[in-house]
Amino acid sequence: MIYGIYLAAGNSSRMGGPKLSLPLGNQCLGNYGLNAALKSTLDRVIVVSKEGDPLNWISSHSKKQHKFVHTVCKTASLGQSESLKHGLKLAQTFNIDAIVVMLADQPLITKEIVNELILRFRKSSHNYIAASSARIVKPPALFNSTLFPALLQLKGDYGARHLLRTVPGLVIEYQNNENFLDIDTPADYEYVKNYLKTMKYND
Repeated sequence: MIYGIYLAAGNSSRMGGPKLSLPLGNQCLGNYGLNAALKSTLDRVIVVSKEGDPLNWISSHSKKQHKFVHTVCKTASLGQSESLKHGLKLAQTFNIDAIVVMLADQPLITKEIVNELILRFRKSSHNYIAASSARIVKPPALFNSTLFPALLQLKGDYGARHLLRTVPGLVIEYQNNENFLDIDTPADYEYVKNYLKTMKYND
């Protein structure tokens, strides 16, 4: 089995306020990537949020999906690695072969991207399989269970990307840079809003 770890416990400091509940097309910003994860071939999707998040950015339809699992990371303020480890520990209570780490502020990630990571893993069982855009490795990334101990050693804001620099694996280069945009600032948000209007990307 392969589980998704959907990291949604950030502080949105560069945005100046909570960003996952911002309107984007016909959904909230944070629901886009979650929707893609739930439609993918992942067996379960663990959404990791921080304390006090009302989850109003998640659609009622998403919450009703049998793949949807939610957990609160009480130490999320200590850095992104805390949320990742929290989600991974929950995932490890099941008999899983790998996880796919996704960020909630990447609304243009598609189910096809997630599915390709999973398909490549099932054909090869690499240590990891990561996406790349403009020759820069970016989430989402799939991690084999052999790397779980190393992931659990991460601290602070040293996320999974740190491992990708030190362990051999497979990197898939994608041509559409927009798919991997993460929304950190108001300017990012405006850019993606305009992009969605152009592409009519409201699935």
